[in-house]
Amino acid sequence: MKHIQTFEGFLNEARVKKPKLEEYWFLAELLPEDHDDAIAELNAAGIAYYYKNDHSKKRGWITVDISLLSPDQIKILDKWSEEAKISRNKGQAERKNMESENPKDIEKLIMQLPDTTEYIDIPDRPGDFVGSEKFYPSRDRNWKRNAIKHMYDSLKGDAGKAVYNIEFRSHTGGGIRGYSSWYLIYRTESSDRFGKDMADGKYGRLD
Repeated sequence: MKHIQTFEGFLNEARVKKPKLEEYWFLAELLPEDHDDAIAELNAAGIAYYYKNDHSKKRGWITVDISLLSPDQIKILDKWSEEAKISRNKGQAERKNMESENPKDIEKLIMQLPDTTEYIDIPDRPGDFVGSEKFYPSRDRNWKRNAIKHMYDSLKGDAGKAVYNIEFRSHTGGGIRGYSSWYLIYRTESSDRFGKDMADGKYGRLD
């Protein structure tokens, strides 16, 4: 990882050389296997870059000084940017299929999550302002099965019968990939009505 610089070192070098700084977002959008390949290729090509955020998990975006890069190095950055667009389009298609009235369908989606997932957040029961439980791969080797069990437990009884749809969503808005965190939404007529009233300002301003 010798090509990663500290923020201070990066800026000090940039001030002297009058840099042309560019930000690239592709690491946040690539599929997990492509994500690691991209980092390996950046390092092998000698491309100096700075992680804008979340250094430990290599998420977010990177900043590079393109005035220091060769045309071949810039082509590598452009190549992975194009790969990220493909991943993003795939994620948009996935999102269209990430809700169902059948918990079995949601179970399948949970089982597809990679172990690079940060966590998945499952409500304790249907309703507004209810509690929830987070399941972390880093803390529980059976996190998927335990999350699924919690989902089924939370849907037991009359409250669960009111749920007409379950939405499976990412906090980052992405598809099933990478380091996202996830959550479920239990849709009921009551929750839909409450959401509409909030949007219409029935309970006053939100700010």
